[in-house]
This record gives sequence, structure tokens and C-alpha cells, in this order.
Amino acid sequence: MSTSTMAGPMTPRARRALRAAGIDAVTLRGSGPNGRIVAADVAAAVKTPARTHGRTRPLSAMRRTIARRLLQSKQTIPHFYIRQTIDAGALAEFYITCKALFPCSLNDIIVQASAMAASEFADFRCRLEDDVLVELPDANIGLAVGLDEGVVVAPIAKADQLGLRALALETRRVVALARERRPQTACPTVFSVSNLGMFGADEFSAIINPPEAAILAVGALRDAAVVQSGKLAVGKALTLTLSCDHRIIDGKGAAQFLARLQAILLRPAEFIRH
Repeated sequence: MSTSTMAGPMTPRARRALRAAGIDAVTLRGSGPNGRIVAADVAAAVKTPARTHGRTRPLSAMRRTIARRLLQSKQTIPHFYIRQTIDAGALAEFYITCKALFPCSLNDIIVQASAMAASEFADFRCRLEDDVLVELPDANIGLAVGLDEGVVVAPIAKADQLGLRALALETRRVVALARERRPQTACPTVFSVSNLGMFGADEFSAIINPPEAAILAVGALRDAAVVQSGKLAVGKALTLTLSCDHRIIDGKGAAQFLARLQAILLRPAEFIRH
């Protein structure tokens, strides 16, 4: 990089150091006589790069809360992850059928399937509160809702006991409350679902919302090569990534939960009631 013609006077040694470092002399302030740039000024600039002068703004109250909780989660919760890509052809067909009957989303089906699986595995209905494991009788599912200021978790109480139509209505109600920043009915959630598939993300890993036991990250429903009757064909695929708190859930239990969830989503018409 060439030194700038707008730079002040400098010593030959400083000019050589400047060329070697690739620094614009305009960013330097000389400490030599009459503001002359010396080699020590270049060395100091290399050691401490100039700061970009961007617009600054304080963190909002919501961003501060999110930062505090997620930092707490990553620092104190021993996360481990299990990922599974499923053949989602039957799931896509089931969704199309249900959507023709009543308003619902693909995520509603995944939330209900997750709640059904959680109802069968006690560890996934637990919360770790002050070193005490609290097992809830119901699968209260948290739904990650993206707002302009950040992400909040909207609770769906007793999701395992709702039919898909009722769950879809409840989802819209709690999401609307979350987006309007209105208070939600107190409901201790045990497990959350975060879906970025609607934004085109194939897969991702989510951070657990304490004191919940786990969170499911849902990717996009996408075209993919699948095996049907022993032959390759074009079908639908969906990648699910399960993040678990290892203090509550072990690898075996997580694998069993994900296998059960997959079984439900592979044949949703057999398990999920309207």
C-alpha cells in the first residue's frame, strides 16, 4: 500500500516501516519534532490498530437480558448436540392436507410432535432450578419468536394434550402477544423449538433457554435425494438438531427422544390428531 500524500513529514525509517506494515499514514499522529512521524509511531500503530469509527448505540433492555441469559446458558450449561436429517415426504404431504382444512404451519406440526415425544420422556419435561430437578407433568413447549429487538420465548401450555387445530390457534395467540410485547400467562416451559427453516437455513444449533432441559433447532424443508424402495429419488428432507443439558439428559436418552420424534414425523397421519 502506498503512503498517503496527505501524510505529514516522516523519517525515512518510518516511511520504510509504513510500507512494510501497509498502514495509511493519514491515520498516524507524529510524535517527533514538529509532528514528524517516526518509526516508533508506526510500531505503535501496528501494535494497536485504528478503531473503526462506526455509529454507536446502547444495548436495549431486551438485548441486555438476552445477552445475560445466553451468556449464562453457554457458561453454565454443558451443551451437547444430536443432529438427524429425516425423509420429510410424508410430513410435507400431511402439512398440505392439514393446511387445506384449517390454518396451520409446518412448525405447528413439529411443535406438537415434540410435545408428544416429551410426554414420553421424563427428562425432557424437567427444569433445573437451584440445583433441584423439577419434573413437570405436562409438556409445556416454548416457541422462539423473533422480534426486531431480539428473541423471546412464547409458552404453549400442555402442548401434548392439544390437537393440531387447537395448537395452531394457541400458537398464533401467544406469538401475537409476544410481538405486541404483552404479558403472557405464567407457564414454566420445559423444552423449546426454534425454527429458522422459514428463513432458508438448512440447519443450525440453538442455545438452551435456562432452566429448560433442551431445545430443538428446525431447518428448512428442502428438496433432497432420498432412498425409496431401495432406489434414489427426489424427495423432501428436514434436518433437526437437538441441544441438550448434559446435567439433565444423557446421550442415550437424547438419542431415544430424537428417534421417537423422527418416528412421529415420518408417519404424522398415524400419530397427530387434528
